[in-house]
Amino acid sequence: MPILYQTVPTGRYCREGDQVSRGETTRERVIDEACRLMWTKGVGATSVGELLSASGTTKGGFYHHFSTKEELGLAVIERFRTDFIGFLDQTLVGTTPGERLGSFLTAALDLHRKLHFVGG
Repeated sequence: MPILYQTVPTGRYCREGDQVSRGETTRERVIDEACRLMWTKGVGATSVGELLSASGTTKGGFYHHFSTKEELGLAVIERFRTDFIGFLDQTLVGTTPGERLGSFLTAALDLHRKLHFVGG
């Protein structure tokens, strides 16, 4: 039986029936915005103030979840790792190596077109 997923307020997915606390939602919202800003601007050019404004989080809320911007950066890398593994699992399909590679490259190109070739 497949695991059913549901969208949570952060736009991410969790297993159906999982409980998401308010703190987890805040943390995920900060990571979501950090991913977006750091992807387009870079880590060094993204300030904590921008992250607070974009995520609607207070400075205290931010530092409750992340002791430093570097700790947030690691959470962003972990998010990209997890998302990329999921992307690989979904796109490396086919019976031959050529089919699998072609499927991945087509999906990667489609994704970059959808994102207007911004980031990465």
